[in-house]
Amino acid sequence: MKTKKIIIPKEIFEKTFLKDSYFKEGGTKDRKELHKALTGEYMFENEDKQAVNAEIEKNEYLFDSQGIRKAEGNTHENGGIEVSLEENTRIISDHLKLSAKEVKKVNDLYDLGAKTSDTYAKVLDKFGRKSGLDKINKELEEYIAKLDKQQKETKDETTLALNTEYLTEEINEEFKEKAPLEKERETVFNSLFEMQEASKTAEKDKNSFQTGGTMTYNGDPVIEMGKKYNISPERAKEIRKKMIEMSSL
Repeated sequence: MKTKKIIIPKEIFEKTFLKDSYFKEGGTKDRKELHKALTGEYMFENEDKQAVNAEIEKNEYLFDSQGIRKAEGNTHENGGIEVSLEENTRIISDHLKLSAKEVKKVNDLYDLGAKTSDTYAKVLDKFGRKSGLDKINKELEEYIAKLDKQQKETKDETTLALNTEYLTEEINEEFKEKAPLEKERETVFNSLFEMQEASKTAEKDKNSFQTGGTMTYNGDPVIEMGKKYNISPERAKEIRKKMIEMSSL
């Protein structure tokens, strides 16, 4: 039986169908984590420690060539999330909070119900809920999980083909519905990032992961982060050593 052409985005298609290491029994990744990752919405710790060049923390948002993703894992105080970031990755903080003036501007522009108790990341969370983007991503996770289950459990080829066609069509529709909302989110991200950077009074804060900023490889923001946010000297030295090792490769 011939199925319709699958038009899932290339990177999702490759991970889902072409790389057995993603959908196979006994894989190293947690299945739920995998399903979330395949939506393209989340950044998890890099299992390839040789590629690690930065430490971020949960609930931060990152914007790079792959789009906007939310960090999933630990806070800096609990070990952070070791990742490989592109040069000029922009990061929105879940520590810095909006001023009253910024709250008014955000609400005038986007009507998100922002408050002075909100961090920049929390405001982007509010966009996800209000726009329906969170709902779409949850549905994507569910369809991807069902597709995963089909690949593992359905033995009859005709049934598998039918179920795969249905699920891939649903996934494609979710991605189509999601696309314009992602564009809107980019606009909100850019506004919040500009506010965040303008709110910083010290040059050293610009590259601090805990206060967001832009990921660069020219300097050592991790040490400043350790001093400013009470990460242990041992942990700061460990991160610095890794970054030096990475830069020497």
